[in-house]
Order: sequence, then C-alpha cells, then structure tokens
Amino acid sequence: KLPESLQYKVLILTSPCDIDQLSASLCAMLGDRKIGERLHNTPDGFTRTDIQLAVVPVLTALTSYHNYLDVVKQREMVRCLEMGLISRCAKQCVVALSMCIIEMPEILLKSLPLLIVKLTHIS
Repeated sequence: KLPESLQYKVLILTSPCDIDQLSASLCAMLGDRKIGERLHNTPDGFTRTDIQLAVVPVLTALTSYHNYLDVVKQREMVRCLEMGLISRCAKQCVVALSMCIIEMPEILLKSLPLLIVKLTHIS
C-alpha cells in the first residue's frame, strides 16, 4: 500500500516539488548518521532507525515513479537501499529492492551480482 501522500499521482506530478529532489533528500536522510540530532520536535526516544523505517517505504513508493526520476537519482536510490541492508530496516530494503528490480531493471541489473552477495550476508 502506498503511503497516503504518494497515492495522489496527479498532485505529485503537477506539484512544483521535484521528485528528483525528494528522492535525493530521502536518500540523504538514510545516509546521515546524525539525522536524529538535526530533526526538531521529534518524540522522545526517536532514533535513526525510526527515521529509516519511515523513509524506506516512501522510497519504495517512489520506485513506481521511476519514469519521472533522473537515471542518476535512480542509481542513488538503489545505492541507498543497498546501504540499508546492513541496518535494522533490512527487511524493508529487501522489499524495496525487489520493487526496483521490477520497476527499474536496467538500473539494478548492473549491480545485481554485488547485491546478491550482500543479501547472502543477511542473517
């Protein structure tokens, strides 16, 4: 199920917001080790894992908008999801990468051998 904000495709595609920018911002949030310190007004005990668990489903939903994403941003999204395989949101990243192989096969096929090796290390 798509996150509620991404269910409105017309709104997303006609908005002045750039999907490439959204993707880049979400990937930056996943990779930022100090993101928890930079966010304000978060609940007590809000951790980096909580942020990752919120961001990965949105990135997963963005895979269906791959035709509107720059190829560089598509690669960056895949790389961010691969980095997530070593975090506590690995299960969600596996689901997201599965969507990527369906939606963006030309991007993921190049890194598939390395991805399979990474998947074998998940216990």
